[in-house]
Amino acid sequence: MKIAFKILSAAVLAMTLAACSGAADPAATDADLTEAEATVARGDFQRALEIANDMTSSADTASYNVGQYFRLACVYAEVADNIPDNEAVMASAVNALNHALALNPDSVAVLVNGLDVDATAALHTPLQLIGNANSDSIPTDHDIDPADSLSLHVHDHE
Repeated sequence: MKIAFKILSAAVLAMTLAACSGAADPAATDADLTEAEATVARGDFQRALEIANDMTSSADTASYNVGQYFRLACVYAEVADNIPDNEAVMASAVNALNHALALNPDSVAVLVNGLDVDATAALHTPLQLIGNANSDSIPTDHDIDPADSLSLHVHDHE
């Protein structure tokens, strides 16, 4: 149920942001994203991956808006968290998130910050990978400083 809530939250935020931005918002893309999100919520990660891969291989992704790229990144990240051998899927999440950032980094920050802590968990790795590759990482209310985590673990063992 948490997965369904976080996907619904992300979808509502993404659609609101897309409507405000005036960007093209093809109904077919949104329908595919909604299907992929619902499939993730049902726990059918292989099917969700097929839908996302079909979207990126057969559609003109250049017309996607920031909200659509963000939703696609969320689908890929959620799938990557739930399947073995997920490196290629995680790379797809990073790619979609990078496209969203290229369009509007402030909107991505709003979308990330609009998610609850549990919903950001799947995006943690893609955000961290982007942050490591780009000094202008996305500030979020839910960021965990790895140095703080490390020091907590060190202190726990002393």
